[in-house]
Amino acid sequence: MLIDHVRALVAHVEAIELELRVSKEDEEEAVRRCGEAELSIIRLNQQVMQLKRELGESRADELQATMSADRLSTENDALKAELESKKVVLPKEVAEDLEARLKANQGMIYSTAYDFVHNKYISKHTWGWVNRQNDCNLITIAIVNGYTVEEPPTTEDKMRERFEERLIHYEIKAGIDNKTLAAVLAHEVREVLAEERQEE
Repeated sequence: MLIDHVRALVAHVEAIELELRVSKEDEEEAVRRCGEAELSIIRLNQQVMQLKRELGESRADELQATMSADRLSTENDALKAELESKKVVLPKEVAEDLEARLKANQGMIYSTAYDFVHNKYISKHTWGWVNRQNDCNLITIAIVNGYTVEEPPTTEDKMRERFEERLIHYEIKAGIDNKTLAAVLAHEVREVLAEERQEE
C-alpha cells in the first residue's frame, strides 16, 4: 500500500512537473508574443513618426508652393501693369490705319512701320499725327507693346484746342499762358451753352 502511495505521489509530482513545463512553455510563448507585440508597437511608432515628418515636409512644401504662387502672381501683376503703362495711346483713325496696315503686311512690324514713316497707304490725318510726334518709333512701340485708342475729344476739348491755336496764331498775349486761357474760355463757352439748353 505504501508503494501505491509512493507511486501516486510520483505520478502527482510528474503531473505537476508536466504542468510546470507547460506553464513555463506558455509563459515563454507569452513573453515571446509580448516581445513581438512590443517590437510591432516600436515599428508602428517609428512609422507614425515618419508619417508625421512627411506630413510636416508636405505642409512645408505646400506653404513654399503657396508662397511661390503668390510671388509669381505679384510679379505677373507687376509685369501686366508695366506692359499696360508702356502701351501707346493712339487716336481712333491712327489705330484704324495701323490695323489696316498690319493686316495688309500680314503682321510684319517693319513693313508696317515703313508705311507710316514713308506715308504709304495711310490717311492725311494719320500722316499729320505721325509728323507731330516727337518719337519716330512710336508706331513700332505701339505694334510691339500694344496700344489703346484714345477717347474722342469732347466739345470742350475741341474748343480749347481751337482757342489755343487762335491765341498762338494771332499772338495774343495775356497775363496767363495760352493753354490756361484757352481752357478758361472753353469752359465759359460750355457753361453758356449749357445755360441756353436749360432755357429752351
